[in-house]
Amino acid sequence: MHSKLVAESLNELRAIDTGQNVTVVYVPLSREQGAQNFLTELIELDNLRDSMGRQLGESAPPPDLKKWAHRDAVDRVAKLPRTIDNDNIVTDADTAIVDAVWTFGELLATMNHEDVYFISESWVVRGGVLKCGAPTDPRGIAVAATGNDDQDVVDQRIDYARRSVAAKDTIAVLNMGPDGLPQCRTNVIKKDLLPNAFAIGFDGHISTDCATSFAAPRIAWLLAAVEAARRDPTPKSDWAVNLFIRVTTARRDNKIASLYFDPTLLDNQN
Repeated sequence: MHSKLVAESLNELRAIDTGQNVTVVYVPLSREQGAQNFLTELIELDNLRDSMGRQLGESAPPPDLKKWAHRDAVDRVAKLPRTIDNDNIVTDADTAIVDAVWTFGELLATMNHEDVYFISESWVVRGGVLKCGAPTDPRGIAVAATGNDDQDVVDQRIDYARRSVAAKDTIAVLNMGPDGLPQCRTNVIKKDLLPNAFAIGFDGHISTDCATSFAAPRIAWLLAAVEAARRDPTPKSDWAVNLFIRVTTARRDNKIASLYFDPTLLDNQN
């Protein structure tokens, strides 16, 4: 059900993208969504990538390695619960899926010759639970929902949103109304930390709910659309820093809706 609502949150934005500038790929996190085979292949691919590096695209994996990669993936997916609690991603299988999703994003971007990509995370977890970092590919950035418990992201160590403050390799998304004030329920970042945080507030309303889970994919989509329109000449090793400067400047100047996320940018690509 949650994944269907996440998809719904993008309906209006995808409707204006008549030039199909943004490619959206949904990745499930539970067996309830009937994705055992997909998740198994995803983790198997990540295992092979970890073992073979760039050679994976140049030669077939040795039979023994492929057999181990598949068996390990099957074992991890078997540990997944049938359903998933957004606030309770705790198993090594979940960690493997998060790692695999980032590897998948990198390989998909390479295959499609994409310069940049965003990985939206409509879930939260307490800090230290997942034993993996943020994407290491300089072309990719994580966009993380902050959660909906009226808590401080840093004090409560809420991943991956808290990385927006220190590591600045993740964009934290809060649930904000047009007036710039928190709406519904949203976790927050302290005002004294916010000016230098890689964070954005956006509307998380959908037809039947209101949450940061629905604001985060909207921010990921909008950023992808803007980057597609910009064709930024910035070297890809520096583009995340450049994006951080533009996002924080736009937020500070209260220009996000009118300037940074101008849908007419898409018209230039049609």
